[in-house]
Amino acid sequence: MNKPFSDIGMIEERYALENAIINAVTAGNEAVALEYLDQFSNDTLPWRLPDKLRDIKNYIITTNTLLRKAVESAGVHPIHIDAYSNSIIPAIERLSTVRQGQLFTRQLIKGYCQLVHEYLYKTRSPLIGKILAYIDIDLSADLSLKTLAKYLGINASYLSALFSREMEISLTDYVNLRRIDLAKKLLAGTNLPIKFIARQCGFPDIHYFSRLFKRITDTTPRAYRESTQFQNPGEIERTIL
Repeated sequence: MNKPFSDIGMIEERYALENAIINAVTAGNEAVALEYLDQFSNDTLPWRLPDKLRDIKNYIITTNTLLRKAVESAGVHPIHIDAYSNSIIPAIERLSTVRQGQLFTRQLIKGYCQLVHEYLYKTRSPLIGKILAYIDIDLSADLSLKTLAKYLGINASYLSALFSREMEISLTDYVNLRRIDLAKKLLAGTNLPIKFIARQCGFPDIHYFSRLFKRITDTTPRAYRESTQFQNPGEIERTIL
């Protein structure tokens, strides 16, 4: 017969570790979050079901829910959280071993920390945070000052001044930089026609796209593609890793 309250210490330890992981993910601190994850043991996280694979899948689903709220409190817009979280559940169900589940938990933490670093808007006003999220959703959309102001139901001049003050760059220049960054990735990583890439990045006029690309990068789209696609394979591999 178990002694009353014999599991209190174990439960307290588990909750403390979970809270430490949540706090680390909220701060986008991947190394610290994984360090706390490594402190879990079979005693700290007891098996609740005879089917250990189902048990760890359930735990990952619970962890996913906790981390969703963690990154939301960090200032990541729900649109990005939802997109990432929705891709998690099918992946969890495809796990076939407990070991895969343990490794997947690490990747889950890394993914949410990456969201914090990539889409941290908490330092911005809610209005600018919403604009940044809207821009990130679809760079091929109409992202003109007039259209974004209408979307938010505010004065275009006010939006322009607020954006420039908070971001230290004009809204138009910010959108163009984001679009050119996307174009660079597509030029280097795909064989898509340059005209198609221009449209995907919100530039229906390929001549304007080419002029803007050269102004920002000091090279043409074609020259950029040629220089990046003939890199040393080892260099590419190191970049990916």
